[in-house]
Amino acid sequence: MNENIRVFVRDEPLFGNKSVYVSKFDGLNSYVLNNNVWVKLSEGEDVKTPTLRLNNEVFQQMIDSLSEQIKPTSQIEVDAELKATKYHLEDMRKLAFRKK
Repeated sequence: MNENIRVFVRDEPLFGNKSVYVSKFDGLNSYVLNNNVWVKLSEGEDVKTPTLRLNNEVFQQMIDSLSEQIKPTSQIEVDAELKATKYHLEDMRKLAFRKK
């Protein structure tokens, strides 16, 4: 995962939309994703156009579909810890119930 890429979502309740902004910083310059192209921002320049603007219903459907396909990073870490704990418990059972 690229730690320099950021995704921001702004709620626009007046219009019933969500605006999604995808940006990155390479250490020297800031960029915003616009029409699937990284556009360099001038120093102090505000982002005028979101990367993506969707009405709330479509946005929610997109999030639901994505969440079905992709586990959040935190969930992957939890799954790995649970798997390690499971194996540890199996090893402990073998030691505890080993015949002498």
